[in-house]
Amino acid sequence: MEGHAHSFLASKCDVKSMAETYASGVVIMKELANKIQRNTSSVSEKMNFAFSSQIEVIENQDTTFQVAYKKHVILMCSSGFEKFIVIPEFSE
Repeated sequence: MEGHAHSFLASKCDVKSMAETYASGVVIMKELANKIQRNTSSVSEKMNFAFSSQIEVIENQDTTFQVAYKKHVILMCSSGFEKFIVIPEFSE
């Protein structure tokens, strides 16, 4: 009988130890999940900022190109098309 009582108490201690181990594991997993979520949010914010910056640079480059092209067209028009037109020479 005493052996059974000792075995019963030993198994109760094991269950308690297992429950504590499980509970601490759950706490650690929750902390890890929170940390991953914070890191993911941070990375996402950094990526959004980088994409926004790149889009802004591309838009600025496009605007610069458009302005330069328009200036070129205006220059061509203001200087006259004479130098762009080839007048054939006729022999007499």
